[in-house]
Amino acid sequence: MNESGIWLTLSSTKGRVGFGILLALVAIALVSPYVVPSPEKAYGQYLPPSAKHLLGTDYFGYNVLSWVLIGSRVSLLVGFLAGAAITAIALAMAVIAGYFEKTILGELFSAIINVFLVIPALPLLIVIASYIVTQSVYPVIFAIVIISWPYPARILRSQILTLKNREFVLADKGLGLSDFQIIRSDILPSLYSIIFSVFLFGTIGAILTQASLQFLGLGGVSIVSWGSMLYWAQNEEALFSGAWWWFLPPGIMIGLVGVALVLINLSLDEVVNPRLQALKLSKKAKEIQKTFAAS
Repeated sequence: MNESGIWLTLSSTKGRVGFGILLALVAIALVSPYVVPSPEKAYGQYLPPSAKHLLGTDYFGYNVLSWVLIGSRVSLLVGFLAGAAITAIALAMAVIAGYFEKTILGELFSAIINVFLVIPALPLLIVIASYIVTQSVYPVIFAIVIISWPYPARILRSQILTLKNREFVLADKGLGLSDFQIIRSDILPSLYSIIFSVFLFGTIGAILTQASLQFLGLGGVSIVSWGSMLYWAQNEEALFSGAWWWFLPPGIMIGLVGVALVLINLSLDEVVNPRLQALKLSKKAKEIQKTFAAS
């Protein structure tokens, strides 16, 4: 698959809906600080949703809508940066470990991937997060990336091991192309769909992980984000107080990001998966036959 295949996802209804939701959330994150009140401006405690406060106020009297919209900046930033870093590290490790499999460097990188795979991810993440005292999301991103890159690296490595023995790669080797040229022109273009999927799942995984850490009281709960909203809502027993407007919106926003990325991935799969393409063509053929039969 070439890089244009990714953009063909827009030809699918799923792809258009997914990209539409994602672009809307990014637009909200960018403009929200300029159109909503400060999230730390206090009003009355537990005011229900109204024309003045569309999502009501929380235990501290803060406008919930402001927290939801402005908190999207941090949550999406964590997701996209961590997703990009996970993809970059996994791809670099996989290329070296897979393409240069029988060299010392390739064996070393394969061993590193295997070592990180057997390290228990959740305890390591909690330990790292417990030592994060700075009110910044970047140490959290670092911790998420550390535990998240090995599995996609293993998947990419297995694909590269298969690709390096394909006829078109062996032909280019016979023509005298360098390893760098073969990786750039043969290996990477064949991995675009998998790389894109790694980025999508890395992004939603990072958002969920950051929210989970903050829900547990780790990773800077004073940072305005969807995860910190869930932490404070749980800490102040919003559920028992009937303040559903405090804890439902951040969960819905996280769910929307997940739905958008899954729809994009499904539309990409329809483009690059021959079986799904064959099924779609078969359905269209049956519909055409029914139309002719009816006429």
